[in-house]
Amino acid sequence: MSGVLLMSIGFLLASFGKSGLHPLLTQGFLAGMGMSLLYFPVLALAPEYFTNYRATTIGFILAGARAGSLFLSSLLRTILFPLLRTLLTTLGGRWSLRIYALLAVANTTNAVARIITGYRRKRLNANAPKDSEDLSKVLHID
Repeated sequence: MSGVLLMSIGFLLASFGKSGLHPLLTQGFLAGMGMSLLYFPVLALAPEYFTNYRATTIGFILAGARAGSLFLSSLLRTILFPLLRTLLTTLGGRWSLRIYALLAVANTTNAVARIITGYRRKRLNANAPKDSEDLSKVLHID
């Protein structure tokens, strides 16, 4: 969540910038630090779930990130760039950055909430007793 907050604060502060140095410091530094804080936890969580093929898993994560950027570049060119151009011409650059900051918080908060609830559900299911014999062990009944 700290990465999302840094990224959104960077875009929001860049929308209030007066000189050319302000977007460089806010959007460049704060948003860049926030995006890196979002990327590296994915690499840290992979070894927890994959014990046998950790190196292969991390390789797939890194390759998927690169393949996704190739796919998204064509998607951006055909769909999102016209939308962004319309947003920039109708509302301007400042409001476009503010809307982007709001969308980043909303989307990433949704994703983090889904990950947390899925992780909790997995932990609860792992600790749940399978049958009455397991229940007696959990309750320490002899």
